[in-house]
Amino acid sequence: MTVMEFHAPPEQAAAMSWTRYLLHDFWTAREFNRIDNERRTANRVRRRRVRLDGQRIQEQSARIEQLEDDLGEAMLVVRTLADLCIRKGLISEAEFAAHAEHLDGLDGVVDGKLGRAEDSDSDPGTT
Repeated sequence: MTVMEFHAPPEQAAAMSWTRYLLHDFWTAREFNRIDNERRTANRVRRRRVRLDGQRIQEQSARIEQLEDDLGEAMLVVRTLADLCIRKGLISEAEFAAHAEHLDGLDGVVDGKLGRAEDSDSDPGTT
């Protein structure tokens, strides 16, 4: 086996494939052909994975964009409700902040996020 034959670029490999029958015995040449076929198959699989990964990334990007839009709409609704409740005097800003802090602590961590409560029987709507 020569170095040039084993590491030849794909365009040369096809042209050189018949020479392996002249330079080596039949079984060695068949083994080279088997290795070449496995390499081509692996390259096809790799290209397909790259293509599928690209599609997944596009789908995930679209999903992220949709979730960001949904979050923006939810934030607008929450802010509108909070502002209207405070403006109409249904609740004071201090009461609102105290209740938000209470709800935040239900999951055991005060982190500014509403998480799942440790006690599944507790209702986040009650104080």
